Amino acid sequence: MPNWTYDALSDKQRACLPQNTTSSTNFLRIDIPVDLPSPNTFIIMFWAKRAKFKKQLIAYIAQSRPQEPYEAVSLKVTRVCKRRVTDPDNEAFLPKPLLDALVRAGVIVDDNMDCVQSFEVEQLTRSQALAETGDDTLRTIVEIEVLW
Repeated sequence: MPNWTYDALSDKQRACLPQNTTSSTNFLRIDIPVDLPSPNTFIIMFWAKRAKFKKQLIAYIAQSRPQEPYEAVSLKVTRVCKRRVTDPDNEAFLPKPLLDALVRAGVIVDDNMDCVQSFEVEQLTRSQALAETGDDTLRTIVEIEVLW
C-alpha cells in the first residue's frame, strides 16, 4: 500500500487538515472539506479530473489513518451540499468513492459487508447545517465507530 502524503493537496487544503480529525479508541471522525460529487457528475467527469479527485480524497483521509486498519466498523457519512440533497438512488452511489478511499488510505481493511457492518448517509443543505451546527461549510463528515 502506498504511503500517501500531503503531495495531492494545495497549501490551503493542508492548512485545514490537523483540526479536522477527532479520534478515540473506538471512534474516528474525519471532516473532509470537499462535497462529494453526485453520481451523474462523477460518471461524466473527465478521467484525469476523476483521478485527481480520488487522489485528493485519499490524501485527506490518509492524514487520519490509524496505526492498523480497522476490521469491523460502522460508518455514518454526513454530506453538507449546496442547495438540495440528491435523490435516494444517487444517495446509494454516494459512498462508493468514499469507501474506496478509506480502503486505499488504510483506514479500513476492506469495503465488504464483513468489515463495513452498517452504513448510514445523511444529507444536509447548507441552511440545515447552519441551523444544526452553526457551520454551513460544504464538506463531508465521516464518523467511524470501531466495532471490534
